[in-house]
Amino acid sequence: MGIVSKLIKGAGGLAAAATGAALVYNAATTPQGMRPASDFAPAEEFVTLQDGWRSHYRSALPAEAEGKLPIILLHGLGGWVYSWRHNLGVLGQHNPTYALDRLGFGLSDKPAITYNLDLYCNQVMLFLNHLGLQRVILVGHSAGAPVAIRVATRFPTQVAGLVLAAPAGLESPPPDQAVKLFARTPFATTLARLLLKNRVLSKGLLGISYANPSFMSEEVLVNYELPLQTEGNENTLRGLLRSGNPNAGIVEQLPQVTAPTLVIYGTADRVVKPANAARFAALIPHAEADVIADAGHLLMEEQADTFNRAVLNFAARLQKEAS
Repeated sequence: MGIVSKLIKGAGGLAAAATGAALVYNAATTPQGMRPASDFAPAEEFVTLQDGWRSHYRSALPAEAEGKLPIILLHGLGGWVYSWRHNLGVLGQHNPTYALDRLGFGLSDKPAITYNLDLYCNQVMLFLNHLGLQRVILVGHSAGAPVAIRVATRFPTQVAGLVLAAPAGLESPPPDQAVKLFARTPFATTLARLLLKNRVLSKGLLGISYANPSFMSEEVLVNYELPLQTEGNENTLRGLLRSGNPNAGIVEQLPQVTAPTLVIYGTADRVVKPANAARFAALIPHAEADVIADAGHLLMEEQADTFNRAVLNFAARLQKEAS
């Protein structure tokens, strides 16, 4: 047997052994004790929008809402309505404001599907239709920004304005086909369980999302990890892998955005480089940028007053132009 044949045979043996080990690990670590999301929020915060899946949201409404542009808050990777705890009530004093848990996150359902921009675009539009909202301001944080952009390009008449906060989506993704192939193997389940077990997507990602480490208190960590007690978290991670690149095509859509756009980012963001965030403002026609000094990736938490003021000023300007 030649050396090449021996190497191929050896590699095949290692792959088979690794696959077997992954299957054994997966069988031995089936999640136990997961609870339905309804244990953590009242029934009125849930709505069934598509295919029997329930979406979770919270709202804050001003005393006088007539004629005010509604604001829709869309969180990023690992976020949920809790991410907007310093914003929802303040914005809601002036404009009807709704924070939506995207499918696969927070207390929304986490079905075993592919998670991509089209799925989230449909979820947002069904949510708007459910509420009877004809024209809104979309605020997308991090991975929520590409969702807001997809909605704005597909349904421009319903989007009065965009606020992109620390927007993600322009980073170089791993090879699309390789990720999709990996998602079909037992290793995807193994990876998902290891990430969840070791709190990589909660404690790890959260730890680098604040410029000021004091913001990462035990209380904040507990609340960010609350959705991990609900059913289906592995489905989310596998579903993101199945998409290959959840933000595929977003670069080509930026010049198509016609809605007035405000890009807000912090100078101390370690998750999305400030230069990448600035590119959104450069590539979207007539977009403007608002840079917050010493703010990290979760700028709407760290610099809540500055962030809220920027969003409300933007909304007021859109309101004035529309009247």
